[in-house]
Amino acid sequence: MKFKYKLMMAITECLLLSTYSAIAVSQTPKPGQSAPFKLTINHISEAEFDEESINNIDFSVNEVKLNGTLAAFDAGAGKFIMAGEFRYTQYQFDSDQIKDNSLYEVSMPLTYITGSSTWQHIINVTPGINSDFEELSEDDYKFSTFYQARYYSSKTLTWVMGLGAGQQFGETQAYPLLGAIYQPNAQWHFNLVFPQLAASYSASEKSQWYLSLSPEGRTWNVENENKSNDVDVVMKEIRMVFGTVYGFDNGLALRAEVGAVTGRNLELTLDNGDEVDLDIKDASFVGISLEYWL
Repeated sequence: MKFKYKLMMAITECLLLSTYSAIAVSQTPKPGQSAPFKLTINHISEAEFDEESINNIDFSVNEVKLNGTLAAFDAGAGKFIMAGEFRYTQYQFDSDQIKDNSLYEVSMPLTYITGSSTWQHIINVTPGINSDFEELSEDDYKFSTFYQARYYSSKTLTWVMGLGAGQQFGETQAYPLLGAIYQPNAQWHFNLVFPQLAASYSASEKSQWYLSLSPEGRTWNVENENKSNDVDVVMKEIRMVFGTVYGFDNGLALRAEVGAVTGRNLELTLDNGDEVDLDIKDASFVGISLEYWL
């Protein structure tokens, strides 16, 4: 398989939503195409809380993510892909009164792809654990899923429809998958499938540039400092990303991204039902990834 095709798949794979299964919403590998092993490091710059009582506290985020294909094999008339993902998130507070938080996500996306020359059906379930790992409880276990149907109406246009459920918008909820994928030529690729918008341009067989706009929802169950109860943490935001990726002949690819994070909200819910709802000011985003294609 030509590396150019692999690179195009990698471009759309990188247009981030919150989980590996969400990535598959925008561009799932076709049968025979495995996802790359990928190491990603992201940083979101310092920003103040948009609350008068704590607007002097700066808040920043560091992320490290590792994901890749664990197994891919033929199953019936389609292809079964099992992947794994580990994600570390550090919330840093510029304050002596609030400690930094280290949060973890471990998930195993399971995807089945089948279809014909005109239709493709994609089914995904992703069990996982979102926690600080201080203590595990049933609230730490998460689950997301989606079904997507694609109709290839022509060589350049694919219609997409389906339904998903997960944490893409914060709390677990259902959402539609609806839109189109348009590729007028070998250079341009437009992915206009809600909840994500993306466009990429192939400058050469080894390099591409892209833009994306997508929601980023995250949830964790963490232990309170006094260990008297747990706290449910929900982060909601929108990421606008401009990036480029360059592929080397040995199967390695290097990706760099910059952008902005807006529409940010941090919600904390205690076991007794008390809630703290905090808006966060916009911030800048920078990321780098190293990928390896088998």
